[in-house]
Amino acid sequence: MGDSAAALWDSELLRARQWLAATRRDKQQERDLLFQRVKAHIGFKDHQLSLQSEVTASEDEDDGALDFLGDVDAADMSALLQAEAAKAATFPLEMPNNLVSPKLKPKTKAVPIAASGE
Repeated sequence: MGDSAAALWDSELLRARQWLAATRRDKQQERDLLFQRVKAHIGFKDHQLSLQSEVTASEDEDDGALDFLGDVDAADMSALLQAEAAKAATFPLEMPNNLVSPKLKPKTKAVPIAASGE
């Protein structure tokens, strides 16, 4: 009967060790989860602050642009807009020679850009 008591004692000891190890793992997992939540919250707050600073910078740029536009007279503004429209006119791209089909001739058709407000 001594052997069975020793075996029972060993099995209880093993169970207690496993329980303690599982408890330690659970506590470590809880700490890890808490750390991840805090880290995510800090990242979120940092993102919010960066968005606010971007909005402030954008507003400052808009104010600077409006100040500049206030100094430009109508004739200069018209010249600037015409230059931008001319720069934006698109020309069809040529097909690279290595991609041109020997059977089909390339077709190019320029599409005029309609100016808004005309």
